[in-house]
Amino acid sequence: MQYRKLGSSSLDVSVVGFGCWQIGGYYWGAVDESEWIAAVHRAVDLGVNFFDTADFYGFGRSEEMLAKALGNRREDVLIATKVGLVSRGGITEFGATELLELEDHIERDLRCQHIVEAAEASLRRLRTDVIDLYLLHWPDPRTPLEETMSAMATLVETGKVRAVGCCNFSPEQMREAASYLPLAAHQMPYSLLDRSVERELLPACRAGAVGVVAYWVLCKGLLAGKHSEDAAFGLDDWRHYDPLFKGEAFRRNLRIVEELRGIAAGEGMTPSQLAITWALQQPGVTSAILGAKRPEQAEQNAAAGDLKLSPDTQAKIQEILASEGNGQLS
Repeated sequence: MQYRKLGSSSLDVSVVGFGCWQIGGYYWGAVDESEWIAAVHRAVDLGVNFFDTADFYGFGRSEEMLAKALGNRREDVLIATKVGLVSRGGITEFGATELLELEDHIERDLRCQHIVEAAEASLRRLRTDVIDLYLLHWPDPRTPLEETMSAMATLVETGKVRAVGCCNFSPEQMREAASYLPLAAHQMPYSLLDRSVERELLPACRAGAVGVVAYWVLCKGLLAGKHSEDAAFGLDDWRHYDPLFKGEAFRRNLRIVEELRGIAAGEGMTPSQLAITWALQQPGVTSAILGAKRPEQAEQNAAAGDLKLSPDTQAKIQEILASEGNGQLS
């Protein structure tokens, strides 16, 4: 496993991180608790030291499950959690159709009082004295960033948080936040099938010495190469509603994945490992967050932490993307 410094912080994170969204209990279908805990253990055994969760994932359940899974191995890892999404009216259970209109049920809150209270709650659920990386989950247009970052600075000064970062911010929002308090990381979606951040956000992170943590690196499982055109997803699975998994867009993505499968085989990799390795070799990317429901998935993900793609292979990948109209920044 390779490790990289996260931005200007003192945190050395594994290039392959472990995402804990699935165990929160919605969006990704059923997850077997014992299998998931075994996946966490296997990941730690293989050198994964970066675990990513959020108070929004299952409204605390993901954090609680991560604490349960890690047990006395907490000191072996770095934990990132997030703040800023809250339920309207205290509702914590959603039906499938409600997930389509999440903004009707969830609001953003990055006020000072909420951040401080949420951090204390996360610390209790995670059974820890310090959050290694505390991330602003989404920008809150109603709260001045100066107030938000003041709260984050207080958490750092009191020793409850080691480093701070943001998720899903625009370059302008990120730069403003960093003007009040240094940001260690910016978490963003980035994959072979979604390269939109290459236009402005990645260059802004590199210029500001902000570490990039990529999520959806497998494009919600598409790049794992396990889906066919007749794939079906349950009503409790976000992909059931995702345009990437419908119609011509889905067929185009499957064509890309099939061509990438051949390249992966030539490199002695799985399609997932090819996609992960590609992302990790992009300038500015520090770590990639991957979910795993079972130990074998954790093993496959972790193995990508030691792989490399040659310039020739990267050129072939670019040719495939360009031939399907996905080779340009979008």
